[in-house]
Amino acid sequence: MDEKEVLELITKAITSSNYKWRTPQGIAKDSGVPLGQVIQTLEKSNDFVRASNANSTGEPLYSTREKYTNTSSIGQRIISAITNKISE
Repeated sequence: MDEKEVLELITKAITSSNYKWRTPQGIAKDSGVPLGQVIQTLEKSNDFVRASNANSTGEPLYSTREKYTNTSSIGQRIISAITNKISE
């Protein structure tokens, strides 16, 4: 699997979900991409954002930049810009 294909599979797993935020494990399961490769891609690509808080089990949460923008209120986006953190 090349880098472009991995990026597309991860993006599709996030955008097709009913949830704004996804765990790397959930993304790996839905995309068919190995967990290590999912984490590496999420961390190095500017296409994804990480929530400032983890889920209830301590796992990090990710979304695409586009999905975050489309599903967040203007107030959430302003606070995120000011604090330089993405809130859930």
